[in-house]
Amino acid sequence: MASRRACMMLRGSVRGSVTGVRGLGPGISSRSRKANERQLSTLGQRPFCSGYRENQCRTVRKLCVSSAELQDASAGTPFILADIGEGITEVEIIRWFVSEGDHVTQFQKLVEVQSDKANVDITSRYDGKILKLGYAEGDIAIVGTPLCFLETADAPASAPPETELVPHSGDDVEIVEEPKKRRVLASPPVRLLAKEHNIDLSTLSGRGPEGRIEKEDVLEVLEERSESTPGTEDFQKYPSPGKYKASLQQRELDEAHETTVPIRGLQRAMVKTMTAAVAVPHLNLGEEICFDQLVGIKNSVSKWAMDKHSLKITFLPFLIKATSLALSSFPVLNSRVDEGCKNVIYQNQHNISIAMDTPKGLVVPNIKLVQELSVLDIARELNRLSETTKAGRFREEDLAGGTFALSNVGSIAGTYTSPVIMLPQVAIGAIGRIQKLPRFDEDGRVVEKRIAHVTWAADHRIIDGATIANFSNLWKRHVENPAEMILEMK
Repeated sequence: MASRRACMMLRGSVRGSVTGVRGLGPGISSRSRKANERQLSTLGQRPFCSGYRENQCRTVRKLCVSSAELQDASAGTPFILADIGEGITEVEIIRWFVSEGDHVTQFQKLVEVQSDKANVDITSRYDGKILKLGYAEGDIAIVGTPLCFLETADAPASAPPETELVPHSGDDVEIVEEPKKRRVLASPPVRLLAKEHNIDLSTLSGRGPEGRIEKEDVLEVLEERSESTPGTEDFQKYPSPGKYKASLQQRELDEAHETTVPIRGLQRAMVKTMTAAVAVPHLNLGEEICFDQLVGIKNSVSKWAMDKHSLKITFLPFLIKATSLALSSFPVLNSRVDEGCKNVIYQNQHNISIAMDTPKGLVVPNIKLVQELSVLDIARELNRLSETTKAGRFREEDLAGGTFALSNVGSIAGTYTSPVIMLPQVAIGAIGRIQKLPRFDEDGRVVEKRIAHVTWAADHRIIDGATIANFSNLWKRHVENPAEMILEMK
């Protein structure tokens, strides 16, 4: 990879430290120059990229200086991607608001990025001209690397000067810059076959259009290897070309039915959250809820809410309010545990997280201070969050700080479900779809009822079965008797 080739190769052991860097050019400020000197001075004390995994090499590569990187830096002021909060180490480039050659001013929007927590618009810190974009849309940008380079009053564009490292006398340091290899045209199966047998595709002349390397070109190299008077061991290592062709054809057939998609953004956040959650012992409880009275209340107020407030009323605002009222009696379900589960932190705010389906994946924003909101207030906030998430505009303040979660998965499909806790929360509820089912009334007659099933999941480390059962009973009472619930609202 280009980034790996950019690393300096050390010949022998580096016993001293690098004392200075000359020729970094007008594009590097004195402050940046000193920072580079400090970074270079540590090269003799730090291991290099060989033997490191890719993600471990990122930090090391920041200390490595290549002529290409210096050329970019000398072309203008690097706009470094700063930490956008909560330990974010990388973001996905969603869209650029500027192009190379555009003139920008301070606080002008440059790029929209997406972390595993929220979408963020990054604005310019400089007045100047965009010389080069460091990433394309869809790329993953690493915190601490340049998003772009700008020509500013402090750092005008100029030709890159030569770079020289001046070590202490006695140091045996050499910078080796590999020659730039030509662009290789080859399909993924051909590249994989060449990689498996240590064949450098840049050394081959392809027989395909525009020099494209075909599988026959690679097979010829393998035949030459097998014909160059190999020993028995070599013959075993390089089977006949017919086997290569059969293997390659099967690989091409397999890959024709596969599509590889990187896990990014919201999906990556779900991977982290669910991986951590499965380590927590879950206590599950299911209950049947009759929606007859709530259906009547909703139908009676829906037209009024639409006419007076232009607001569509669904069942969910009532369910959220019922959750908050029940949490007031069982505050442990609105708590969280610290790392290591050594302490329980009780939270006074009822910030109810709501799972929402979006084109980019599952998003779980939360409604703040539900204990202080009316059903109308909750409905307004739900509409706002729904419009925001469907548009792909995830604000960090909407996603952070949830204390209890609800999933209305029944609005899509499903009668029963088994929800997973969203750490550091300790409980979640999932409501299935409403069905018309036969049930017995108090006189033993079969009557039609509107029934839905709710399933609760709780952190069994701190919540016992009696607690979640009593909470469920109270929540059920509020939902099945909405008139009483309205009387208890503050």
